Amino acid sequence: MPAQGLVRVPVRPLGREMFARFGSVIEAGRPDDETLNRAPGQMAYMWVHQQLTYPKTPFIATCRYYFRGARCEYVQKHPGSTVVLVPIDAKPSVIWLMPDLDGRPDIDSAEAVLLDGSRGVVVNPGIWIRYAYPLLDTADFAYVSARVDPEDDIERAYLERDQGITLEWYFAPPDGPGVQMTPGGAVLHLPSPDGQELSLGVGGVVQRQSGS
Repeated sequence: MPAQGLVRVPVRPLGREMFARFGSVIEAGRPDDETLNRAPGQMAYMWVHQQLTYPKTPFIATCRYYFRGARCEYVQKHPGSTVVLVPIDAKPSVIWLMPDLDGRPDIDSAEAVLLDGSRGVVVNPGIWIRYAYPLLDTADFAYVSARVDPEDDIERAYLERDQGITLEWYFAPPDGPGVQMTPGGAVLHLPSPDGQELSLGVGGVVQRQSGS
């Protein structure tokens, strides 16, 4: 179990592989994807991401989430319902996800995932979640659910009240080979995708050197 107090979790970019244990990513695929369901003979492609599960007839709605900082004091899960969130306003937000461990959220495995506004997610039933934390003023979503009554198919875990734990997401500095930081966390040197090295000189002056 994590220690009591503030637990800080770095935000991770959304990706298929990292998200697979929670559900699937709603995005256009590749022509060689196993999820491809329609051929270009119809002048279109279609990828089937996964089947959805609901205890009753689902509906589609729109949701607007308002800016509320970066701290999370409780999470919830829907044991019988898939969660479908599709951004519709191209605004970024962060969602919390964690697997279930003996009926409680596995806080040690908590993930803060960035939705950049271009792709949606499908979250499997039984995953502990909290959504969404806009980076700007608001974030709008198309939302598929069967929960007309907010108390249908829901379990809550009050982290701060019952365990003295508050989660906080943050944007960590980049890591990996070639990254150099000051003791205070300022970026000094980054590898560049064009094959050259990129350093930031005094006053923000870019200094490039050949990668050879």
